Amino acid sequence: AEPWRLATGSLVHWSMSHLLMDLAAFGAGAALVERRGRGQLALLCVAAAVAVGTGVQLLAPGLARYAGLSGVAYAVLAAAALDLASDGATRGVGLAAVAALGGKLWLDLTTPAPLLLDAGDVVAAPVAHLAGVAVTVALRCCRRISAPATAAATAPTPAPRAPAARAR
Repeated sequence: AEPWRLATGSLVHWSMSHLLMDLAAFGAGAALVERRGRGQLALLCVAAAVAVGTGVQLLAPGLARYAGLSGVAYAVLAAAALDLASDGATRGVGLAAVAALGGKLWLDLTTPAPLLLDAGDVVAAPVAHLAGVAVTVALRCCRRISAPATAAATAPTPAPRAPAARAR
């Protein structure tokens, strides 16, 4: 009945500590993802917000209220980890980041209490984290977002030389 709620739950937080934790995670990933362009970061954030809201609604219908940026944060962290893993110079760090994010997601989905947040009466919604990762993978697979080009691929090519003038 209120479709805007599908995207706006990511903007609302239960407490200042909840907001700060989400912003720290989001900022870390967004700083890396923004290297490929603000347009791609914006696309990822909007798609993730909608996917998270839709995922929570469909996969956790018993959840009366949802709030937080963590699903979008998972989306940008997954994109950043995949970017690092796809670059030869940072492959090891990227693979470690993918493994850490996957491990954290697995813990979120299999344990009842949030690992990093003392939320009091706030209930964690790990389906939001799963939706964030899923939208990143989907966008990456259909090439709507792509890894940043390597330095060699973006180096300017020399301008073609004009034919030399012949002396007569």
